[in-house]
Amino acid sequence: MEINELTIPELKALSEQCGERIKQLKDGEISKLRDEFEAKAETLGMTASGVLAFDAKRRRAPGTPKYRNPADPQIDRRGPLDQAHTSKFDS
Repeated sequence: MEINELTIPELKALSEQCGERIKQLKDGEISKLRDEFEAKAETLGMTASGVLAFDAKRRRAPGTPKYRNPADPQIDRRGPLDQAHTSKFDS
């Protein structure tokens, strides 16, 4: 089939057939991907929706500041807290 020799109605019909075939292929790929995803989730003992809802970020508990003087919490690594601490980044 030489595309340059087709008429407008033939080209429109071909375009519709291409669109339908693209949709069929896309639907097949999505279905295959969903099946693979569900199988992988099952190997982890989870459901697909459980995997999607899973938040992998670990929350750290706040620790005690290491720069504070344990004997006097009002003194940090730069000196007493009641004094103004300035640096080149403070404006």
